[in-house]
Amino acid sequence: AYVFRELFVPRDRQREAFRDQKVTVRTSDNSTMTLPPPSFVATALDRLGVTTTARSFLDVGCGTGYVSALAACLLGEREGALVQGIECVASRLEGA
Repeated sequence: AYVFRELFVPRDRQREAFRDQKVTVRTSDNSTMTLPPPSFVATALDRLGVTTTARSFLDVGCGTGYVSALAACLLGEREGALVQGIECVASRLEGA
């Protein structure tokens, strides 16, 4: 399964989504959030042991939901697998 990073950034920033670098996005309330580089996320998920054998994943500060989507792909559609994302800044959820 694939998670297309460009779907988690505004249209005018989609070209940046194809690079292995962070993408900073301004939200409607003028705050910013950053999507980490794909290589960083891959390393973090690997070191956390998020694989098809993991049972659950909690993404605190989920922002656009990009990392949550990746974790969901890694956990698969197994019965009992659960991915939850929590975000306390409402404007960051607009693009999620």
